Amino acid sequence: METKNAVIIMSDAYIGQTFHRGLNRVDLRDVPGTGGYCDDAARAVIRERLATLPLDAVHFIDGGNYHYLSLFFAERVREPFALALYDRHSDMQPSAFGGLLSCGSWALDLIEGESLCRQIALIGAGDDQVVPDAVSDRVTRVSAESAPDAFRSLPADLPVYISVDKDVLSPSAAITDWDQGTMTERTLTESLKAIGMNRRIIGMDICGEGEDSRHDALNARLLALGQAILNDPKS
Repeated sequence: METKNAVIIMSDAYIGQTFHRGLNRVDLRDVPGTGGYCDDAARAVIRERLATLPLDAVHFIDGGNYHYLSLFFAERVREPFALALYDRHSDMQPSAFGGLLSCGSWALDLIEGESLCRQIALIGAGDDQVVPDAVSDRVTRVSAESAPDAFRSLPADLPVYISVDKDVLSPSAAITDWDQGTMTERTLTESLKAIGMNRRIIGMDICGEGEDSRHDALNARLLALGQAILNDPKS
């Protein structure tokens, strides 16, 4: 059966993993100007190469340094929507270096830019993570402990795009490439299932690879769960 789901190759992070066999593959390792920051030339190339991938799918987007790839999917949504962002970090830091898109600024770019994103539920971020005052009325913070009820922070009349950085998880689940949060895999699963049951899901991406053999099985479980909530009749 042909799949819509895809793995985006930005580094060698997926070498040795088997969960992605049969998924669509887009290899962007030949594109310069992508490590952590994405310059304008890289942005144009990446947008073009990802354009043919279906939005209503699960996309694995490599390590946390490439979380900005979420922007290229979310900006394609053609109706008002909400973002469910699972991340140890807010990814809403004002961009440095002349406004370059980065893994730390993409969510701010999304909600401040021309996208149709109307609300962000920031789930599992640390207390040290800042949400700029200019967008604070459109961002709801949800603690890791309250994640199973995160769907209540997402407007009932809007579909939801889900973005998961596995650094939201405790190291007991898997070691990622950034400092990590406190969420358990069970809590993440419960939260995603609850959003899938109560909201219409329009797309999902997952990042946060690390040098830990547990990622392969974890990715396989997240892929199966993502497929299930995307295939729910509400979607």
